[in-house]
Amino acid sequence: MKIVEIFTGHYGSGKTELALNSALAVKRNGIPVVIADADVVNPFFRTAEAKDMLDSEGIRLVAPKYAVSSVDLPTLPAEMNSLFIDNGEHSIIDVGGDPAGARVLGVYKEIIKRVGYEMYVVVNTMRPFTDTKEKIIKYTRDISRSSGLEVTGYISNTNLADETTADIVWNGYDILNAASKDMNIPIKYIAVQKGVDIGGRCDIEIKYIERFMKLPF
Repeated sequence: MKIVEIFTGHYGSGKTELALNSALAVKRNGIPVVIADADVVNPFFRTAEAKDMLDSEGIRLVAPKYAVSSVDLPTLPAEMNSLFIDNGEHSIIDVGGDPAGARVLGVYKEIIKRVGYEMYVVVNTMRPFTDTKEKIIKYTRDISRSSGLEVTGYISNTNLADETTADIVWNGYDILNAASKDMNIPIKYIAVQKGVDIGGRCDIEIKYIERFMKLPF
């Protein structure tokens, strides 16, 4: 059965990294993958920046024509419709990080509901817009309202890049877990950069991820 995976999260959450890692994991399990750069708001950290890597892995990319240039058009290509066809491909969508960016999903919300989907909110509590339970809850509700789709899961991705420690990861998890309980939305997994040992403190799955996106400065 076709399922569309949607990754959203505030700026600096790491949603694009996780969308790319998810695409790679699925592809390396022998399943064809298409990933869409549907971020028409943020000019940095876009899925399209990783085009060479995706091409080398045989992962199909759908992106606005000017996704990696200084020209930014708030439109998506007609090829987006191919993500919702049951053709054997696993479909992943990387969505803009704020409610305005999530509105692009409204165009496709009815077909997404018919096809079936998972929509994740990626949370990094070291970022100012999601550093408390209350802010996470507000962001979740804003994203759901703007997209017309229900959030089905959280991904805990609290980090400070190369300065990440186990304490930072687990403190972030604790904050997100409080929001998760209030919203009755499960935490799907904890994402941790490869090389950072956080041990095991709960039954939530831990996924070690690769970093592909470059800083824009």
